[in-house]
Amino acid sequence: MKERFINELKKMKAMPFKQLISYIWDYYKIGIIVTVCVVIFFIALLKGILSNNPDALKIMACNMLPSMTTSEEEAHVEDTINQDYLNYTGKTAGSKPYIELDHSADLLIEDSYTASVMVQKVTASIGAQLVDIFAGPQEGILHYAQLNVYEDIRDYLPEDTVSALEEKDLICTATISPDTEAGEDFEPYDVWYGIKADGMTTLTEAGYDTEGIVIGIIAGTEKHDVAVEVMNMLIDDLL
Repeated sequence: MKERFINELKKMKAMPFKQLISYIWDYYKIGIIVTVCVVIFFIALLKGILSNNPDALKIMACNMLPSMTTSEEEAHVEDTINQDYLNYTGKTAGSKPYIELDHSADLLIEDSYTASVMVQKVTASIGAQLVDIFAGPQEGILHYAQLNVYEDIRDYLPEDTVSALEEKDLICTATISPDTEAGEDFEPYDVWYGIKADGMTTLTEAGYDTEGIVIGIIAGTEKHDVAVEVMNMLIDDLL
């Protein structure tokens, strides 16, 4: 093996530059492509680790931006939402944002296989507590609401606020039913899981399309206080 390697080096050393490049590409392109992909993966992974802010509130915002939105435009939306939050709460900006936005999920995929993969991705993210506030089209959100992933808005909003939202027909509800195959046995009940976002000017001015969008807090979030502050900031646009 060592002798073969030495002979290969001698052969390449004797080649003109252009011939050498062509030879390397013809015989080693698979290895080169794999190596480049691995390097890119680890660079992206390292960048994600270094930029991750474990203290930030995570908002998963689905199908609220145009499909061709650039990363720069997404960053602008996040900066705008963070600045609005600072203005609302009177807090001072830190070295990292209070709020991080995730636009990677698509709840309106028509292909059944891809949709199934997306459901698994979103469910895993929620289960791993990587989502504190979940927003998206009502027809896509309802599946997760029926899995009881949302906190009931009546548990974190004042009664008068809930009444005002109810009067304006801005509250979305879902019925939680027992999974009899899993041995669950309880009476079905309704959870008031989210608020219709149409009219939340904080979101539209940041660049979001809020038509048909519902937003709510994920049950059990460790960033509950900040999540409630954000929800109150958005609700102020409606009342």
